[in-house]
Amino acid sequence: IGTWLQGLFKYDFQLQKVIHYLPNPNNRTSINCNKVTFITEDSKGNIWIATHSGGLNKYNKSSDSFTHYTTRNGLPNDVVFGVQEDDAQNLWISTLNGLAKFNPSNETFRIYDQSEGILHNQFNWRASFKDKTGKLYFGGLKGFIVFDPSAILIDSSKLPLAFTSFKVFDKEATLPQSLPATKEIVLQYFQNFFSIEYAALDMALPHKHKYSYMLEGVDKDWINSGTRTTAYYTDIDPGNYKFLVKTSNADNVWSDPISLSILIQPAWWMTWWFKVIIILGLIILAILIYKYRVAQLLKIERIRYNIASDLHDEIGSNLSSISVDGQMLMKSNSLTEYERELSSNISKTASLTLDAMRDIIWFINPRNDEGEDIIFKMKETAAKLLPGMEWSFTASDGIKFDLFSLEQRRNIFLIYKEALTNVVRHSKAAKCAINILNKTDEMNISVVDNGEGFDLKSVKENTGILSMMKRAEKINGKIKLESSIGKGTSVSLSVKPKQ
Repeated sequence: IGTWLQGLFKYDFQLQKVIHYLPNPNNRTSINCNKVTFITEDSKGNIWIATHSGGLNKYNKSSDSFTHYTTRNGLPNDVVFGVQEDDAQNLWISTLNGLAKFNPSNETFRIYDQSEGILHNQFNWRASFKDKTGKLYFGGLKGFIVFDPSAILIDSSKLPLAFTSFKVFDKEATLPQSLPATKEIVLQYFQNFFSIEYAALDMALPHKHKYSYMLEGVDKDWINSGTRTTAYYTDIDPGNYKFLVKTSNADNVWSDPISLSILIQPAWWMTWWFKVIIILGLIILAILIYKYRVAQLLKIERIRYNIASDLHDEIGSNLSSISVDGQMLMKSNSLTEYERELSSNISKTASLTLDAMRDIIWFINPRNDEGEDIIFKMKETAAKLLPGMEWSFTASDGIKFDLFSLEQRRNIFLIYKEALTNVVRHSKAAKCAINILNKTDEMNISVVDNGEGFDLKSVKENTGILSMMKRAEKINGKIKLESSIGKGTSVSLSVKPKQ
């Protein structure tokens, strides 16, 4: 039972119960309008409910739900006045804006209006009828129409289609030949805002021609444009594309698609040859930088080697002569006690300076940059400075002094040498342990003795310990000093390679 404003009622004879159906916004399968204008049952037992502003509703008995058919699905208007089934099981639906033929099997609509012989597009309420011969009657504002549905033929011909305009930035593109004869359009990279117009070559019912188009490479599927005959594309990337379009006649028979190739050329800085040139240029630049770097390193090594040779040959030789002359002078019987002491100091100073100079020369010489050479140098220094003392030297495998800069290597060695010198001069130790450990990102060097130790608070600013701390600070290292009276001393250096 259909009502005006009160929705739909159903009486269940088995349950002897009335069920009321009203629109429910939260339920998509409820009836979608409370104004019922017409109810009919088709030959398959389906119940069809016509509504005022809700289109056509189909009642599903098994699920007790409704399926909606509105202008979104193809109805000409959502105000439905009458529904009649023809002998081919199609539904003819009169509306406020034309007559619709609905095929329930594929759920498609065919719209008929005044351009095809209907007196007026607006029909009247419940003014519909089917006689025994199968003819249908529908009443409208200017009278009624009668027709035999089986006599209305379907136009199965496919409409011809053609491109009518191609615009770039809303201006007609200049082409070498006419657009219908053009198979491919070539655009520059900055011409990537364009529109394409097309039309069916048929003068009959042009307002009922429907179109679908697709730009391969951009659109994933066909785009239904309805009766619109223009496709717009903006900001399309360079590349090869193919535009396809097809049309249908009033009976929804689709034509074969026609196509137009579109090539958008990339900017010169995006072309493959430019990219190849850039890659080759970068490779050549990298090679030149590498060669320049190698040449600079070799130049620096030659300079270091020359400096080491000059220091050894000139200054080292002179210091050796001074030391020897001082020792010879001390053997003279004609010297006073003061002169003898002065000669001794000159000889010792020259000897110490010569030892320091040899260390400097050793580090400047690029032949001694390998880690094994430095370890040997440190072990040799320990043997030289710790005679008569029980000492041990332990170094981890794979120590890489080459990761440290020349300045770092030199200061590491001088800190190490100063630590050994302090053991000899001040500790009165019987044993000394030297350990060099190589961790993931730093090196640890420790010198531990069993001497008499000292009070850390008594360290003066001019001592060798403060000198070691200043050197460690220069190379971003850390000195850890542990000592107490009667328990010996431990000096540890932690340093990381400079990045």
